[in-house]
Amino acid sequence: MKILKKTISENKKVYFLVGIEIFKTKAISEINVRYKKYYIFGVRIYKKKIICDFIDIKQFLILLGSLQESYKTILFFDHSLGGGTETYFFNQLNELKDTCIVLRFQYYHVIDNYRLTLYYKNDLKYIQSSEISTLLSIIENISIYEIVVNNLVGYKNSLDILELIGKFKQTIWKNIKLSLRGHDFQAVCPSFNLLNDHIVYCNVPDIKVCLKCFLKIKLSDNKFLLSGADDIVLWRKTWNDFFCNSVDEVMFFSNSTKDIFCQTYPVLKNKFVVMPHFVNKLRRVEIKPHSTINIGVLGEINLIQKGKAIIEKMISLSSNNKNIKFVIVGTFNTKKSHNLSVTGRYKIKDLPNIVEKEKIDILFIPSIWPETFSYTTSEAIMMNIPVACFNLGAQAERVFVYDKGLVINEISAENALQKIINFIKRK
Repeated sequence: MKILKKTISENKKVYFLVGIEIFKTKAISEINVRYKKYYIFGVRIYKKKIICDFIDIKQFLILLGSLQESYKTILFFDHSLGGGTETYFFNQLNELKDTCIVLRFQYYHVIDNYRLTLYYKNDLKYIQSSEISTLLSIIENISIYEIVVNNLVGYKNSLDILELIGKFKQTIWKNIKLSLRGHDFQAVCPSFNLLNDHIVYCNVPDIKVCLKCFLKIKLSDNKFLLSGADDIVLWRKTWNDFFCNSVDEVMFFSNSTKDIFCQTYPVLKNKFVVMPHFVNKLRRVEIKPHSTINIGVLGEINLIQKGKAIIEKMISLSSNNKNIKFVIVGTFNTKKSHNLSVTGRYKIKDLPNIVEKEKIDILFIPSIWPETFSYTTSEAIMMNIPVACFNLGAQAERVFVYDKGLVINEISAENALQKIINFIKRK
């Protein structure tokens, strides 16, 4: 990792770091120690250099005050882990930035700092502190039009921040709309993909089962993702109180997600709205005749919840069959195989051309958790190509009603491979 740019702002040194995996390295922690009196700005999702101005609290308040004379302010509470949640935030920002001020409150666990960023038009300013009270003192003294809880995964203690937001809502934000976005299942369990201690979808069982599972998950390496959780009963109670007393609306991106939430929190039955994400249109593909069965997978398949182990096993099972090929349209960190090709990162607009070039017969969505939307499922269906997935979440919700869809009940590589082959041969 390299420090690419150093600037001076109000006599404080600000370092700009660029890199997709920047927060997964130890180097940033070392930098934070070495330059502990400096302010570190890490850019997670951009490949190009971005200039972001650090300003002090006085400057921040002056700027915010001048803008609030003409524009409404929307406050987002968000995580700093990237992914689909962050994509959603920036999509929302693009819609709001010309007519509203957007404030984004985040916690960066690696550098143990809280950040409040101000977005307006193409301008971006931020303040940062290791003390949450510093930023909260600003938030509680400004005029807010709407509050959006986008995601709280990765905070030191998600229940603490949840209770702070709830306290503000019941006092200084009484008449302000508070909306929560259902990007994952953190409210149901700190294991926000709902994978249990056996790394399979738990199906939200009786709380007695959850108590036993929770103790085992606590011993895992993902302690920071548990967000300070010590007790699943307390976790659910705190979230239930938040939904009862503070939340005006929960936005879900699929009916399956809504059903899981409402099963756990019946109070939400009168507080939800289902609004699928917008997906850019893709043209239909035309696959030319060929002799092999080409199974395609879209996206970054490097996490267990995304089905990495399933795909690796399917590749291994078919390694002696010259008629079966796997094409990962995206990224996949695994050992090389003669029946596997990986195309690398792609632009969405190029997807139909890639699918046609690779002569893909079916796109398989191998996720082993109930996704809350699944862009890849929508993109595959839009291209009018056969789609397969496991019987889980938003992906199955849409594949079930697709005339070229295959929903696989048993979650195993062996079963998935056989079902897909049989499905293609019947075409």
